[in-house]
Amino acid sequence: MYSRPNFFWQSGKRFKTDIGIQKNILVNKPKVREVVKAFKLYFIKNGLAVENCLIDQLVLEALSHKNYGTNYSVTENLLNSMDYICQKLNCDVINDYANSNNNLLRKIASDSKATIINLLSSDLKKIELNKHYIREAFYQ
Repeated sequence: MYSRPNFFWQSGKRFKTDIGIQKNILVNKPKVREVVKAFKLYFIKNGLAVENCLIDQLVLEALSHKNYGTNYSVTENLLNSMDYICQKLNCDVINDYANSNNNLLRKIASDSKATIINLLSSDLKKIELNKHYIREAFYQ
């Protein structure tokens, strides 16, 4: 567990995070890691600052058995994750696995969140019309 100390220049908030959970969230999940890497490149390409733990957690949830499940196709995993991330970013709270008191959506500004939702939904529509657009959307 990590507990951030209160320094005189900080606001005095303390939280505990289980680093072991964050480090092991993608262990033995190669299909999920492929999608996470693609999303990190996607957000960098589009100039969007998104926390890695938020990407990891949302893709893991999207590809869990209760949502979409993991396919053999990376393309299907990407599309399912894009749809799921659009849905989850419209919510008010996404609790961190490592710290249930930490809302991961507080790390994204509301205008940035709206930009991400609009970008993902427009790219999903473009991919539905033209399957080859996925190369443009995810690769530089």
